[in-house]
Amino acid sequence: MEESYSRSRLKITAFTSRYFHIGEMEFDTWYTLIMNPTEKTFHNPTTSPEKTHGEIKHEGWNTSTETLQKILVKVSDSPITESHKITLGESNEVFSVTTEDNTEYIVRIFHGEDTKFEKEQWAIEECKKVGIPVPEVFLVDSLVVDSKPLQISVLSKLPGVPLNQIPNITTPEAQAELIALLHQVGEVLAKIHSIEMHGYGRIDKEHRGQHETIEDLLREVKAYLDNIITPALLNRPEDLEAVKRAFEILKRKSTNLQTSSPRLIHNDFAPDHILINDEGMISGIIDFESANAADPLVELAHWDDKYGKSYPLKYVLEGYGNATMTSKEGFGEKLSLWKIYRSFASLRHCVRENNIKGVDRALQRIKDAAAVIQED
Repeated sequence: MEESYSRSRLKITAFTSRYFHIGEMEFDTWYTLIMNPTEKTFHNPTTSPEKTHGEIKHEGWNTSTETLQKILVKVSDSPITESHKITLGESNEVFSVTTEDNTEYIVRIFHGEDTKFEKEQWAIEECKKVGIPVPEVFLVDSLVVDSKPLQISVLSKLPGVPLNQIPNITTPEAQAELIALLHQVGEVLAKIHSIEMHGYGRIDKEHRGQHETIEDLLREVKAYLDNIITPALLNRPEDLEAVKRAFEILKRKSTNLQTSSPRLIHNDFAPDHILINDEGMISGIIDFESANAADPLVELAHWDDKYGKSYPLKYVLEGYGNATMTSKEGFGEKLSLWKIYRSFASLRHCVRENNIKGVDRALQRIKDAAAVIQED
């Protein structure tokens, strides 16, 4: 058993490191999840039913004021007078920091090794060129604290509040205001998607997508379906079968996927990443760390899938303005196909994070999108 454990550790760690940047410290959770088919569900002994997955992660991140000052001294000579931890999201530890000269900064800290902040800096600069309101990047750096690597990003703090924090914005009484805002959202999204890219998927150091074709992109999906998702769902045979059927639909209709040459997408374009100022105008788009090269319909599919009930895609498309793309025959099916693809990415992430509720949500979205296509 010990020899089998070692061989499995080597194989799985190698695969997950290649595709998902998973560290050695997480392997034992993976091994239990993948190699023990008697488990009835994902297991994380630290999870409390009263807390969200993100809250639990934030509890484990405790960057000191001293470390924050070491970071800020590279940007400003003025000492920190106030710092506030923002416990939103699941990827980074985030602080809103004010210095003695009354300048406000956003400090984001990723606990581990990654180059996502370098990629984000490039994406922000490209978006600035096409007139999108984005934060200024003051610093992208790495730091070692207590023998642990930290990746650092320091940005300007933009004015405004997230779209989803505007009181009563999704109520019937505020419909006209919401429609006007969603028209702006579509205009901004069209500008992001005007930035041409080469290739598909994660952006490499040369700012190209790592896959030459959509077929290459789907081969990656098949790899993590076989090596990550399938082992994790062995004790959920109905869900596993549904996922495999959805992938077969995606593969069978892959020639229908493309609507455009590859473009830059935000890849986490969400109401909480869209800032609105007091005049009812978009004052900032934030959090580009997941930016990818993709068919722009990926982004529209993701919005419709996750936020469309409260923030209808219909009004976003009215602002987006690409009637050539949206009026083509089969647009609805393409949207559903890209929903399957995007939900596979979410499922992969949630399996990696041992996020049970997230797994269930991603599975349901895959089933829903596949059912629409099967009915055609």
